[in-house]
Amino acid sequence: MRKTQHKHVIDRHVTGVVKGKPDKYTDFFPTGNQVRPGVTTPAVMTVQDVDNVIKDSIQFVTTKTKREIIFYSWNPQEFGISKVETLVSTEGKFITLYPTAGSNVVRWQD
Repeated sequence: MRKTQHKHVIDRHVTGVVKGKPDKYTDFFPTGNQVRPGVTTPAVMTVQDVDNVIKDSIQFVTTKTKREIIFYSWNPQEFGISKVETLVSTEGKFITLYPTAGSNVVRWQD
């Protein structure tokens, strides 16, 4: 994974520094960050834990392909995360990763 994609995951889905498009949802990892004014995620993960989820998400997955993107779905069942999606181009380039379900996943509409 290139540094730019890793930075995207951290900035968008961990710290919330990068916002999504208007009316689109962003899902956040539970790392205890204030991702929007007044919205703080549960503090049950570290950035290293997120990095480990990135690595594991490509090993323990089911896949589907849509156009030129492969969607990997994984059910880690830890940190209050029950589903993670990883997007990779059909050329094998990592695009992004984000949690989509679980008791500690915060979803916010920008």
